[in-house]
Amino acid sequence: MSPEWEGKAYNSFTFYLTFSRVEQLTVQGWAAPACKTVSIRRVPDEKLSVAITSDKASLLFRARSVVLSAARVGLVSSSV
Repeated sequence: MSPEWEGKAYNSFTFYLTFSRVEQLTVQGWAAPACKTVSIRRVPDEKLSVAITSDKASLLFRARSVVLSAARVGLVSSSV
């Protein structure tokens, strides 16, 4: 845990992933944020296979690598 996060109440975690050398990008549909299924797996050719899907939309692609480029925590709501 980062020192600046200690001793504070948080209920959200936002992170940003940066993919490099993206190829075979396919986008079908476009919908407001919703419950999504995310799959990132390494395939036999050493690339990543990425699938982000929901009932109304999908984003599929392959990439050479991924890095965590940023992360932050926050308090979205004080109610539980």
